[in-house]
Amino acid sequence: MDRWKELVAEKLDSLNQFDPKEAMFIRMFLQEAAEDSLDSQSRLLIPKSLIEYAEIKNEVLILGLNKRIEVWNPDVYESYINENLQSYEEIAKDVMKRNG
Repeated sequence: MDRWKELVAEKLDSLNQFDPKEAMFIRMFLQEAAEDSLDSQSRLLIPKSLIEYAEIKNEVLILGLNKRIEVWNPDVYESYINENLQSYEEIAKDVMKRNG
């Protein structure tokens, strides 16, 4: 977890807080974060507030994203992908140009 905190801090510190998009990203990125540990049977207990925020009902979709995971309602994730598919190309070009 310490390495994750370091990576997040490095990335967030590198963003321009005076750029409206980057400032919004920082706020949105940190608004619903929670830190927890595994229980005695190595289960991760997701706080109720995050379950409600993610609109999780009966099924979950767990995405492994490099050194982190995301937990989604499968229907919400599908909608998110469909709504953002067109802009992904533009975002990818911008991100890769800045970080390449």
